Amino acid sequence: MVPPKYEFTGEVRGNLGRVLKRIRRLSDGLVGGWIEHEENLSHEGSCFVYDYAQVSGYARVQDDAQARNTARVSDHAILRDHAQARGKTWINGHAILRDRAVATCRSWVGDRAMICDEASLSGDAAASDDAVIGGTTQVRQNAWLRGSTHVRRLGMVFNDSDRVVNVTYL
Repeated sequence: MVPPKYEFTGEVRGNLGRVLKRIRRLSDGLVGGWIEHEENLSHEGSCFVYDYAQVSGYARVQDDAQARNTARVSDHAILRDHAQARGKTWINGHAILRDRAVATCRSWVGDRAMICDEASLSGDAAASDDAVIGGTTQVRQNAWLRGSTHVRRLGMVFNDSDRVVNVTYL
């Protein structure tokens, strides 16, 4: 059995009909973010929910992943490996952030989208439906990838999808 790495502080808050509880890391007493229940944050690995980030529903943060700032992870979404959700980011649906992927600056990842490898979303960017973004691709500045769009290797998508590099449609 894995020893616990965090505890609930006793602070609670409501959000969208859910009761979230604030956590504290046991190793150093750092007060973290908010989770709905223990299944939202694994006790294994170095994963953590920081600042005012929120994890709820059946969403899970595991391995060495991090939710920071005011990021929201909900529904059945998963953050794993070394992925990070930062800023006013929302990860929901059955979305997955894995490997060293980063979603930040008001980005949204939803439905069944997957962000992997070292890909990043920022600046009001969004990925939804069955979109897969990988490699070192950067999606930013109001770009929205949806449907069965796959962007791999070194791609850049920006300015409302003006330019798309290395895109294949399934």
